[in-house]
Amino acid sequence: MQFLNPLVLLGLAAAGIPVLLHLLNLRKLRTVEFSSLRFLQELQQSRVRKLRVQQILLLILRTLLVVFAVLAFARPTIPTVLPVLGTEVRTSVVILVDNSGSMAAADQRGTRFRQAQEAAKAVIASLADGDEVAVVPMAGLRLDRAEGFTRSLAAARGAVDRLEVTSGVASIHQAMRAARLMLSDASHANHDIVIITDGQRNLAVRDEADSLRSAAGIERVVIVPVGEGNRGIEQNCSVDSVKVLTALIQPDKPVEIEAWIRNGSAVDAAGVAVGLSFNGVRVAQRAIDVPAGETRSVVLAAPPQRTGIVAASVELDDDALDADNVRHAALVIAPPPRVAVVGPASTTAYVETVFAVKGYSTSLPSSTSFTALSSALSTLANYDVVMLCGGPVSDIERRALVQYVREGGSVVMFATEEVSTATLATDLGLRMAGVSEAASGAPYRVTKVEGTHPLFDGVFRVSSDVQRTVDLPVVRRQRDVGGQQQIMATSVGGLVVESQMGAGRAIAVGVAPMPSWSSLLSSGVFPAFVVRSVYYAASGRGVVATVQVGEKTQVPVARQRDVRTMSIRDVYGAEAPAMMFSDGELQMASIPGQQAPGVVAVMADSIAVAGVAVQASTDESRLEFLETEELRQAIVSVGGHDIVDVVNTTRPLSESYRASLRGSELWPLFVVLAVVTAIVETMVARFGARDREDASTSSLPV
Repeated sequence: MQFLNPLVLLGLAAAGIPVLLHLLNLRKLRTVEFSSLRFLQELQQSRVRKLRVQQILLLILRTLLVVFAVLAFARPTIPTVLPVLGTEVRTSVVILVDNSGSMAAADQRGTRFRQAQEAAKAVIASLADGDEVAVVPMAGLRLDRAEGFTRSLAAARGAVDRLEVTSGVASIHQAMRAARLMLSDASHANHDIVIITDGQRNLAVRDEADSLRSAAGIERVVIVPVGEGNRGIEQNCSVDSVKVLTALIQPDKPVEIEAWIRNGSAVDAAGVAVGLSFNGVRVAQRAIDVPAGETRSVVLAAPPQRTGIVAASVELDDDALDADNVRHAALVIAPPPRVAVVGPASTTAYVETVFAVKGYSTSLPSSTSFTALSSALSTLANYDVVMLCGGPVSDIERRALVQYVREGGSVVMFATEEVSTATLATDLGLRMAGVSEAASGAPYRVTKVEGTHPLFDGVFRVSSDVQRTVDLPVVRRQRDVGGQQQIMATSVGGLVVESQMGAGRAIAVGVAPMPSWSSLLSSGVFPAFVVRSVYYAASGRGVVATVQVGEKTQVPVARQRDVRTMSIRDVYGAEAPAMMFSDGELQMASIPGQQAPGVVAVMADSIAVAGVAVQASTDESRLEFLETEELRQAIVSVGGHDIVDVVNTTRPLSESYRASLRGSELWPLFVVLAVVTAIVETMVARFGARDREDASTSSLPV
């Protein structure tokens, strides 16, 4: 037996009042004997014994009257139904439906989410008139959007139909907290929390230490399991993560993407087809074998066929769980950079030759030559990179270049004989020492190359674990250069370095683009270096990031010139104005949390300047399930529940839940008992009063 108003039971203390009054009436009186009354003693003793019995009976009846009245107000309930003196318990029910990614797994009875929806409707069908119900999703839970209690069963079924599987993760702790908050405002004191779930193991992972707030009233948790664990599930592989290996992305050049494929099944997976798609079009595919429970990596490559934002995705063929078969990567393919080549013809000739190579017009930077920096100052805003090959730099030109770099432009500068070049290098966060001359017949050799740096990633080949030196230049004259990162060095010092300033980059080369300084111009490194240095210097135009579904982020965006609007294109292709703010010298774009995986683009007018890959959680691809008793114990541990039932699955759910739900409130029974007790007490009291009158009459003298 349980009580819907347990605090009323404190009123049972009032049952002691009749007892207290009875004890006070038993106080001892002094006896005075009269000789004329002694002959009546035998008669009076029999009457006194009778009166004492009546008083004890009245005491019992009055005490029971108080007890029955208090119990009626406390509203006791029992699980069985009393057809005459009991009333069915009205219940407030919160149905928690697991809509996490694992619920999309299918077995012989269909997807587990569809099974969960049918179970929720069966629970709703078992409710009686007067009951109220709320349907709450366990993944992507937001109380400000949750539908409240309703007594319309049709409305509750509609709420179930509107539920969808999400890429989020379900948590028992968060769901129970939400259910209890809702039940704190429920109309009925009898509370049921129905959890419909596949019991995936990560349900019970607790990420918060705070305790749950208990709702008032009787609370019971009912577990409705769906699915049969791993039984009936086909083989399931997932794409755990992806990584863009190509450090410097150029139009029409292959982009390499590495993907890690995990086999979450108990059997080996052979010939798993792994595909690479650009904007939904399959561009590459490979087949790999993945042993049971293990992870294997695969590299796929393809050249993007256009500039702008490219939504890359690595995909698997359909299996037991489709939601984990794809991971996304954002590629920002910027148009070829615009380069201003500055210097005398004797120093710019080799650079201009590289930019003029025929057959590569779609991927080579577009260049404009200036013999002096003063000629280019008025048009700096039209160029992404300034390549300084020689010539003096005035103070005005130096300040203009520094401001240009701070606002997002980039400078690649070669060493010259000019002293002003070293001053400019200092202002750009670089260092350029004096000219060193190598001894005749003993040129300086390259001693260090950062092969993983985007400038040289993939340029130098490795054979038998020894880097080939055939393409490395020899240096006859050099200025030791320094910066935030050293990329190439000789025995004299830094040969290629870089520094970051504001939103732009500055790259310094310790030799001039002239044959008298080094063999760089005649080596195979020079063309690659010229083109890649320009692309790398301008690569700040396209920033990419990776977040989880629902996660907010900010990405830096180079300051855009002559741009009318900045917008965010979400994973569905819809555009909205971008929320922009400044972070020092950087301009930041705020990316709101997305409710589905995909690629988000930051657009400057119609040009993509940043991309964000939104990934679904990989937790849901681990198809590991709790046994029913483990799930029950996990719920018990949430709030110390003693009443945690598992629905009987041997008969239809609507019948088994109805049987567990129905019960009787006994307050009508206790009201009847109280009324009967009051009537009996009145009759006994009247009978006792009549006996006392008769006793008084018979004791008068004649």
